Amino acid sequence: MSQSQLLKDVSAALERAGVKYMLTGSWASGYYGEPRSTHDVDIVIEVSVDAVDALKEAFPLADYAFDDVAAAKAILTRGMFQLWHHQSGAGVDFWVASDDRFATAALERRKEVLIGGTRTYACSPEDLIIQKLKWSQMSGGSAKQILDVQGVYEMQRTSLDLPYIKHWIEHFQLQAEWNSVAEGNDRL
Repeated sequence: MSQSQLLKDVSAALERAGVKYMLTGSWASGYYGEPRSTHDVDIVIEVSVDAVDALKEAFPLADYAFDDVAAAKAILTRGMFQLWHHQSGAGVDFWVASDDRFATAALERRKEVLIGGTRTYACSPEDLIIQKLKWSQMSGGSAKQILDVQGVYEMQRTSLDLPYIKHWIEHFQLQAEWNSVAEGNDRL
C-alpha cells in the first residue's frame, strides 16, 4: 500500500469513527510548499480514550498493526502512537492534540484539502509553520524543519496571516528559528 492510499484509508476511517484530525508534518508541508520524501504520515487527532475501540475497529488487525493499549496510553498522556500496514510497512504517527490554546486553535483552523485525489483535513499553513518552528527548536535547530518552513512561506506568502504567525512566534519564543527562516528568504 502506498502512503497516498494509506492517507486515503486512514482519513476515511477517522471520519467513520468520528475523530477530529488534521494532517501535519511532511505531507502537509509538501502540500503547502516543497514536497519531500518521508517515512510516514503524521496526523494530529483530538480524541478521548473512549474512542480506542472505534479506532481498533477502524483498522482491522488482519491489515494493520494497531496497539490499543499504546493508543490508550498516548491518549491519556497526550503523546503519540503508531499504526502500520502489515503488507506494505507504510505507517502513520498519530499525535494526540494537547489541550493548550495553540492546539485548539490549530484544530479549529484546519483546512479541507485534496491531496492525490483524497479529501482530507490538513493544518493551516500558518499553524504548520509554527509547529515546524517548534519542532526545530526542540531538536536544536533542525535544518529540515527550517527548509520546510521556507518552502511553505515561499509558496503561501501572499495568503498567510502574518500577525497570527507573529503572535505565536512571540508566545513560544521562536524568534531565533524564525530568523533562520528569514536568512534563507529575503522576502520575510
